[in-house]
Amino acid sequence: MPTNPKFEGKLREQLIYRDDQQRAQPGYGMVMAYDPVENTATVLMSMPGSDQVGEYYHNVPCPTNMGVQVVAPEQGRQCWVVFKDGTPANPMITHYFNHAFKDIDQYRNGRAVNEIPRFMMEL
Repeated sequence: MPTNPKFEGKLREQLIYRDDQQRAQPGYGMVMAYDPVENTATVLMSMPGSDQVGEYYHNVPCPTNMGVQVVAPEQGRQCWVVFKDGTPANPMITHYFNHAFKDIDQYRNGRAVNEIPRFMMEL
């Protein structure tokens, strides 16, 4: 059966374009409930490109960062959600947002203070 390479290329392009349109896009979400035992959350997503209410996703894995974690997965915490393989069945939280960071004086809270005068510390 003879084939037309131009037709096949155009058909392949349309199939790839349709597949890209159906992929779940990453976006902002809000943690509505957190399960510390399973380290999963129920996340309410916003509609793409707006602040309207979107889909609920349950049992979304939460990241665990080694070392100091500034933001914790708690109810009301905003987060960024991506979808593994572009399917809505596999959401994952990549990171959280801390919008109150500017309200806290991080320098004052993280500064080490030593009450011993400097001349007494020299040997």
